[in-house]
Amino acid sequence: MAIKVSRGRLTLPKPVERFVPEQLGLNGFQLLPIDLARCDRLARAMRKRFPDTMYVSISPFGRTGPYSEYYDADSHIIEALAGLSYVTGFPDREPLSIGVDVAEFFGGLLGWISAMAGLNAKLAGETHHFFDVSTFEATALTDDHNVAIYEGMGVLRRRYYSRVLGAYPSDIMPSKDGYVSVVPGAPDFATSLALLIERPDLIDDPLLQIPKERVVRWRDFDAMIQPWLKEHSSKEIVQKANELRLAFAYVPTIEDLLADEHLKQRGFFVKLNGDTAVGPPVQLSETPLRVAKAPKLGADDSALLGKKAAKKTSAPRTRKKK
Repeated sequence: MAIKVSRGRLTLPKPVERFVPEQLGLNGFQLLPIDLARCDRLARAMRKRFPDTMYVSISPFGRTGPYSEYYDADSHIIEALAGLSYVTGFPDREPLSIGVDVAEFFGGLLGWISAMAGLNAKLAGETHHFFDVSTFEATALTDDHNVAIYEGMGVLRRRYYSRVLGAYPSDIMPSKDGYVSVVPGAPDFATSLALLIERPDLIDDPLLQIPKERVVRWRDFDAMIQPWLKEHSSKEIVQKANELRLAFAYVPTIEDLLADEHLKQRGFFVKLNGDTAVGPPVQLSETPLRVAKAPKLGADDSALLGKKAAKKTSAPRTRKKK
């Protein structure tokens, strides 16, 4: 549909003008953060015309500050600037990015939470029109404990044993046919791990008995456990570890993930035009979410405005041949 903003005034097609305030109330309005200045003009015009409009802006660096004009930064750039790459990877190698667009995911998630918080606040009589979400700040939140440790102790954490600060093992280690996540979990970690690697003679070893010892001598601990891990498959390791109450887990490939029985039973993966796609991450009891192909521009006009009005609004303009 054509929405025009000129000199701060909002122009909607007449059928839309009648429909929008009555049916939607404009509690929320989605804007694509491509031309930020145009989005701002549209948001101001919408708010002037419909006072209940909420504007959720999701951009790489937020709408203020020296980086605010840089709105083409992808997740890899944001992860690096936010400090996430610094603690990702091996200690003797280069920092790494996660491999998926986590910055956009975190930004979108906080944008959705902001919109829901605004709608909830409205029920309590509060009014919030503008929400400024920065994917840079949303990603930096994931590493907030590093800031606290540095401020309090002046310590910079290396990339090794970086998954959970103050405990080891809490890492990904190689197995015979892949990788496993190795986390203590058991109340009597020393006994459980010694039995896991078939070395009961190591139960009283300080590396197993004293958590701080493992944090400092993590390489010695790896040398103790990794030979056994590399002799067994991930399935064997996780099954035996679970029996001993150790919090181990597989590190699945994409193929493994698609075959996961738990996700299958919950209906996480769905078929979309014959292809497998991820389903809704939230299950609603009364109004289940559905996954469908995004409609073309104007495809839903008939259902929203009525066939006659939609035809006038959405019909493409063509030039007559001379």
